[in-house]
Amino acid sequence: MKILSPLEEIAFVHFNDRDVVRHPLVQKIIRAYQKAESQED
Repeated sequence: MKILSPLEEIAFVHFNDRDVVRHPLVQKIIRAYQKAESQED
């Protein structure tokens, strides 16, 4: 994202665990990534 965000033609969509309804495991994976990203900041 850091590399591509300056390009006007590129957009990013951020999902969270509430956006995923397919499978509980997918929600857990998304939560794990969110937790890791919040600890990086």
